Amino acid sequence: MNTIKTGFSAIDEVIGGFNTSELVVIAGRPGMRKTSLALSIVRNLAIDEKIPCAYFSLKMNNVKLVNRLISNVCNISGSNLMSGKLSHEEWERLDRNINILLDSPLYLDDSPALQLEDLNDRIRKFVKEHGVKLVAIDYIGLIEYATRRLELDVVLNSLKILASELNIVIIALTNLYIGNETPETRIPDMADHDEFKAIRQYADWTFFIYRSELYGNDNSNTCRVVISKDGQTPLGSATLKYQWYTRRFDNN
Repeated sequence: MNTIKTGFSAIDEVIGGFNTSELVVIAGRPGMRKTSLALSIVRNLAIDEKIPCAYFSLKMNNVKLVNRLISNVCNISGSNLMSGKLSHEEWERLDRNINILLDSPLYLDDSPALQLEDLNDRIRKFVKEHGVKLVAIDYIGLIEYATRRLELDVVLNSLKILASELNIVIIALTNLYIGNETPETRIPDMADHDEFKAIRQYADWTFFIYRSELYGNDNSNTCRVVISKDGQTPLGSATLKYQWYTRRFDNN
């Protein structure tokens, strides 16, 4: 398998799918739902297509992560799921779909404060033991000794080398804090962010998330993903639908 479709037609039309050995960076300001996009891609691959995937959550423990996935896969409100106050229809939906999640080739790791070497070793183990084809890391700012922006290039370089070595796709999530987008629109411009000076050196693809409703510009519950090949020049964009109560993305 050399090409892996994301399951989002608007994204796949721009990139043609991921190629193995690629490093993909999902970037955006806090609150843009980077985790939701990464989990939705993993859902499309591991659950719908049965492609083995691993998800490293350095900020969320497995209980919360599994609840997010159940909400996502079963299309049930996360708050209802946590409280146990489900309608009859929701209980039936949970019963129908829970085994689909349990039987999928999706492997979770919620080890906190991983050092870069430990992370790389765990990824190698997942690939060797389970044939994992795609790994998502949420997020790289929490990797031990990689919390400062100046060290971002060290982490990305290591992950790019690992993706090539193992012939897998690695998705790395990162926050963007410094930018000069106009406050009226906050439309993403990658040249405004210092972080992209490192990202463009190593990332094969960069997905820059922008949700205009966060700034009061609309209430369409859509998300714009600006797609770049070199972390600097946009190739195109994709519009996805965002579902608040399950925190999942779907084709628009």
